Amino acid sequence: MAQESSPDPSGSGHDVGRVVLRASVPLALRGLGIAALGLGAVVLASLVVGGLLEGGARTFLLVVLGVIALPLVGALLTALTRLLGRGARFVHSSEGFENRTSWLGVGRRRGTWPEVTSLREMRDVLVIDLGPQARSLVDCRVLGRTPASVGAEIRPYVGRPPR
Repeated sequence: MAQESSPDPSGSGHDVGRVVLRASVPLALRGLGIAALGLGAVVLASLVVGGLLEGGARTFLLVVLGVIALPLVGALLTALTRLLGRGARFVHSSEGFENRTSWLGVGRRRGTWPEVTSLREMRDVLVIDLGPQARSLVDCRVLGRTPASVGAEIRPYVGRPPR
């Protein structure tokens, strides 16, 4: 988890700068290792299948191995993106927040603190309610944090007018 913040000069204890929560480097390295290990196993299996089988059975198993490799390539790219610091993040400041942790199209990406009506924890997700029909879902797993810790960090801002 990487954080960037600046303390409030008034001494109130709140940050006026941006706080950026990102996936930790160990989480990105773990994903990179798992994806690389899986891809290595697929390549090894394809070499064995290519050498031992012929005809339709070989073609079928190579296609199956190719299908298995696709999500592993996606996991590898995701891990590299996180390692470079361009992956999932949750940014908050005294004005509002920006959520880049959930799947595309799920919940709102941005909000201001006066819009926030409540915070709820559901398993690994912090739900930020933004009125009766809108919410933002913060997937805390990708940040390496718990919903309780992220909620405790932003709770002082909820419902507060911007400075």
